Amino acid sequence: MERLKEDKVELYNDTLNTLRGIIKSSTTSMTSVPKPLKFLSKHFDALKEVYEKVPEGPVKQNAADVVSIIGMTVSETRECLKYKLLGEKGEIGEWGHEYIRHLAGEISQEW
Repeated sequence: MERLKEDKVELYNDTLNTLRGIIKSSTTSMTSVPKPLKFLSKHFDALKEVYEKVPEGPVKQNAADVVSIIGMTVSETRECLKYKLLGEKGEIGEWGHEYIRHLAGEISQEW
C-alpha cells in the first residue's frame, strides 16, 4: 500500500499484480473474509484514488479489478459491480465463487 501512495505511477502495475495474486490465492475457497481482504478493506478509498490517478490502459483496469474485489467486502453501493465493469473483461471465475455470487447479487439489484 505504501508503494501505491507514491507519485510514481509506473510502479503501480507490479504492486497491483502482487495484490491480485495474494487476493486470488486467498479467495478461491472463502468460508470467512480472508486476511488480505480484511487488511485491504481499510484502504478501499485509497485504492479508489489510485484508480483515478492511473491513466487509461491495462494498469487502470488492473486497479479497477482490485477495487472491485475489495468492494465486495466493504461497499454497500454496488461499487463491486461498477469497478468490475471498468476492469478487465476476462475470466471472473479466477476470483472465486463468493465474488461471482456477490457480483450476481449486485447485477440483480441493478436490474
